[in-house]
Amino acid sequence: MKFGKHLDQALYEPWRKFYVNYKRLKDLLKKFFKQETGGGGEVPLTTYGSFDDEEGGKENDFKSKEALEQVFIKELEEEVKKVNSHYRTMEEKMHKRFETMVAQATEMQDGGDRNIHSGISRSINISCVDLYRSLNMLNNFVYLNTIGFDKIAKKFDKACKGNYRKAFEKKIKQSYFVRSTKVSDLLSETSEFYANLFENGDATKAKVRLLAKMTQGSYSKDDMCWLGIKIGIVISLVFWNLFNLVVSPDLHITPGMEVYIPLYRAVGLLISLIWMWGFNIWIWSKYRVNHVFIFEISPRHKLSHLEIWNEAASMSLVYLLNSLLFLHHEQYRLRTQLSAVFYPMALVAFIVIKMWSLFVQRSKQGSVQSDIIHSIWCIIIAPFGRARFRDCYLADYFCSMQKVFSDLQYSICFYAFEIGTLSVSSGSTTSK
Repeated sequence: MKFGKHLDQALYEPWRKFYVNYKRLKDLLKKFFKQETGGGGEVPLTTYGSFDDEEGGKENDFKSKEALEQVFIKELEEEVKKVNSHYRTMEEKMHKRFETMVAQATEMQDGGDRNIHSGISRSINISCVDLYRSLNMLNNFVYLNTIGFDKIAKKFDKACKGNYRKAFEKKIKQSYFVRSTKVSDLLSETSEFYANLFENGDATKAKVRLLAKMTQGSYSKDDMCWLGIKIGIVISLVFWNLFNLVVSPDLHITPGMEVYIPLYRAVGLLISLIWMWGFNIWIWSKYRVNHVFIFEISPRHKLSHLEIWNEAASMSLVYLLNSLLFLHHEQYRLRTQLSAVFYPMALVAFIVIKMWSLFVQRSKQGSVQSDIIHSIWCIIIAPFGRARFRDCYLADYFCSMQKVFSDLQYSICFYAFEIGTLSVSSGSTTSK
């Protein structure tokens, strides 16, 4: 993966403007230091747009390569100042947050009302996890910028055929954001603080707890409550549908309704696969399998098993309610108001809209949806494109979905060519 794309995926979005502007520096290198022409020799350096003017304003005349080099070096140094400034600011803020937590812990240990004590303890726990996450993000900020500066200096050397990289590398190592050890010290202090307060001094257990909570994402108790309610309703609807199909003597699928079974089967299997994928994510997270790295998923946009289950639960609710109404179509004489065709059509419309919102509207560079769409494209053009483990895994998943695809094919053909004939025949049967 190109570093520019990796940087765009791995950076922390609220801090985006404080990272090294790798793309702009790379574009400027291409603009100012052109590659050799086919006849050999470099394109003469005459008049080029200035670095400070990205909107086509005043241009500068660079009579020599040395003048261009000096301008680019100055631009690099400005980027280093920007990164240093942000790092100092965030370092100070996080140190103040740690001091606030220590003060709260001291207040809690002094005694007082038990309810207040419990509230402060919960607040400290949340603040500690949030601080630990922020400190790791700041460490990642340092790591990404260090690599970015090194790569752009390497490209600069290659473009101007110089040897600036070593001198710049030395300058980067002397920069505050690289030299400072305060964040590393604060990470250790936070871990020790959490261990003493919540894990009886067990530093290893504290670090495991902090890392586990850090990767869980921001799924609140309210979200968990709603997910539990949805799952409870889904289970009730499953048993209700099973009762109607197996036990209830009044309900049966008529010959005219059998043509819709493949469609319901296809959608049901598709939703089941989503549930199973969430279960996979839960197992991998529980046993610390780094699936984010294995599948090359952006850590900033990964979906937790709870988020996947939430989407699956919403789709299951609509599916089960729709199938329940479909089964009761004859019993409650709904055919006088609606045709049986309406239910599967409504279900198909819902699934299409849901998939559109999940994979098209929410798709952006670095997102899970974008990764899936790109993998599907790689599968389609194979063997002419590259094949990653993620692509092979998804292709294997598709091979397991043979029945789903055959049912979907049947449903598309049915709605395209047979629905009109069926509606006419069902209508004449009803009138008889």
